[in-house]
Amino acid sequence: MKLLRILSLGAFVAFNQQAVAHHLDDYDARIRAEANLPAGWFHCRKADDCELVSVPCQSGLAVNADHKEEAQDLLNHHFYFCLGSSLEDTMAACEARHCVTEPKRK
Repeated sequence: MKLLRILSLGAFVAFNQQAVAHHLDDYDARIRAEANLPAGWFHCRKADDCELVSVPCQSGLAVNADHKEEAQDLLNHHFYFCLGSSLEDTMAACEARHCVTEPKRK
């Protein structure tokens, strides 16, 4: 019986770590599609071109700094049902000329 509890706990921990490690998989594409954000708001040439916007009750999203206010307005309108703030677990980066959301480095 004790072995079964240990195995169950081990499986839970392994699954939970995997779920947390992958919560940003396809995150940018999912949020952009859900909120219908224009693709042009995510182009960049260097890291300074990208900034995070708050996504209510979710991780922040990287967008081009020139479109930060517009993106924030649309995200607030789309996720109006959530009264919580965004999680502060991401950072903005520029990869392959697109702003991308990455896990915050510790």
